[in-house]
Amino acid sequence: MEISMKAIIENIQHFSLHDGPGTRTTVFFKGCPLKCLWCSNPTTQTPRRELIYKKDNCLRCGKCIAACKQNALSMDTSQKLPMVRIDKNLCTACKECKEHCPADALQTIGDEYDTAALFNIIKKDILFYQNTNGGVTFSGGEMLMHYQFVSELIKQCKTLNIHTAAETSGFAPYEHVKEILSRLDMCFYDIKHVDDEKHREITGQSNTLIIENLIKILKETTPPITIRLPLIPTINDDENHLARYADFLNNLPRDVTFEILPYHRLGSNKYDMMQIGYQLTDIAPAPKETLSRQVQFIREKLNSIKALCQF
Repeated sequence: MEISMKAIIENIQHFSLHDGPGTRTTVFFKGCPLKCLWCSNPTTQTPRRELIYKKDNCLRCGKCIAACKQNALSMDTSQKLPMVRIDKNLCTACKECKEHCPADALQTIGDEYDTAALFNIIKKDILFYQNTNGGVTFSGGEMLMHYQFVSELIKQCKTLNIHTAAETSGFAPYEHVKEILSRLDMCFYDIKHVDDEKHREITGQSNTLIIENLIKILKETTPPITIRLPLIPTINDDENHLARYADFLNNLPRDVTFEILPYHRLGSNKYDMMQIGYQLTDIAPAPKETLSRQVQFIREKLNSIKALCQF
């Protein structure tokens, strides 16, 4: 019998060519227990629906403010160009203000789906999966915050032989991690920093549970796992950390794939729309020659594991 549950989804990206083989549908869940300084998807951090503001679209007409029954909107005239401010403690993302905005300056992020509705969307692309050896990837945010929902979706995907993958930080109770990763065809597992204190500083959480879960899952399951390191200049790209990271990889209980993800600012405009500050404004993406040197450095420290990087 099909079980129906609900989850808030930030985005469903069709025809994705990343995060797994072939052409994929990537499902971005809302909610994440980590708050990485460089997060390129800040709209997925909170588990609830949110209101965002595109100030360049705004006509400053005030119609949204008049329409808001929660009194969550106000006009900030302290700026050179006035802008609408959103009180996140009052806003319920009810869409009333959005309906009264003539310029599409206000939008809501996050829609609720049950498993049946989401699976119907996923399976519409089944011919693309079959023709390219593609499938679906569960991402976020952190999909493990919705592990029962994801588990049911994986079961439904398997009825049609749809390849399943997921991206995770592994920060969840082990039974939840095992429930999902033992069912997947492949997994991308982020380790942001091997030093616990530094990990707390840059993500807001300890890495102890993340690493313990990884060791257990490598011993107890067989799906291929790719360890990912988002390489952030001045944060975790120094040679001391890269050498320690290589040593960590060399001592894992079974073979993994390793991928370095270069830092970028592609999601920085979302911070402005959410009216929160982006903390790495002074950090620029590394030049290609610097990145190449860092990748070569860690490759020389690794034993049988290859370091992949698209730059």
